[in-house]
Amino acid sequence: QQNIDTQAFITQTNTQALLVLRDGKRVYEYYAPTASVTSRHTSWSVAKTVVASLIAIAIKEGKIQDVNDTVATYLPQLQGTAYGQAKIIDLLRMSSGVRFNEDYASRLSDISQLFYKVFIFGQNIDEVVGSLPQEYTPGTKFDYTSPDTHVLSMILRQVYQQNISQLTQNKLWQPLGMEDDALWNLDKTDGVELGYCCLNATARDYAKLGQLYLQQGRWQGVQLLPEGWVHAASHRSEPWLQA
Repeated sequence: QQNIDTQAFITQTNTQALLVLRDGKRVYEYYAPTASVTSRHTSWSVAKTVVASLIAIAIKEGKIQDVNDTVATYLPQLQGTAYGQAKIIDLLRMSSGVRFNEDYASRLSDISQLFYKVFIFGQNIDEVVGSLPQEYTPGTKFDYTSPDTHVLSMILRQVYQQNISQLTQNKLWQPLGMEDDALWNLDKTDGVELGYCCLNATARDYAKLGQLYLQQGRWQGVQLLPEGWVHAASHRSEPWLQA
């Protein structure tokens, strides 16, 4: 075990904000000179947890019947594609079966090409993701693939007939009593949220999301996420999901 000086760690990592909660209350809060309590910080892939939480709420509310339903059940436009035959549970486990190289260091990787297509060439994010080819049988191995979560966001938009920003506000931000508005990055042409990343929120509101999961999806006496969802999301029995 090694003790690390908090301030030294903050300086070394160029940390912009750091909060520590104990029993749901803030016991430590730091902001860099370039940030403040109201600064929004890009979530990157923490946004995937937000989308997965919205999927959980959709199941609880009966908008999604079963995590074993195929994607095409809710998105018929993806029937016959690699994603169409995958199940919702496959996307939650990052085992959709699509071929996708998520190497951020390579300009030729699929994730880099995705950003080029969306932000430089102005292509629709839904169409780009929906055209990905299949590589393996869904539900047989773990392969970190950001578009999996974007397809989950497409399902949410379909079953609620709302955009992800509205859903985040109605289903999470309001019930959790968030202090500040959050913003999603959009694709360049059609204003569609990037479901796999790029939610921007304050540190205090991120902390509340963490507290929600620490409390097994329960908030102020209300079971916001389905009973057992947090445990199922963090404890998997499949051999190919074991660390």
